[in-house]
Amino acid sequence: MVYQPGTDFVAMWRNQTNGAARAEMPALDLVISTLHRAGMINVFFNNAQPTTNQATTIWFRPAIPTYSGEGTVYLWDRNAVAYKFATPKLFRDYLRASQEEVNEV
Repeated sequence: MVYQPGTDFVAMWRNQTNGAARAEMPALDLVISTLHRAGMINVFFNNAQPTTNQATTIWFRPAIPTYSGEGTVYLWDRNAVAYKFATPKLFRDYLRASQEEVNEV
């Protein structure tokens, strides 16, 4: 499928008191894909979590069944030694770990 910037986007659902609210971020999926192809981030699409490079891998877990590409994004939590729902703090830790890996090369 070809990326269509006018219609394709990554959306986030945020828990609120009376349900959830959706926030659209046009082209975020293209940015993530581009960073992955450039080798700057690792992206893993699967129902089973990755077993290697957890600290520098974004895990997209697709919803089953899915009819619209829905899923959940997880990032590695070093303190819990497990994947957790992506949060700004975990994303900051992820970027720090990715930068450390780039600096080692």
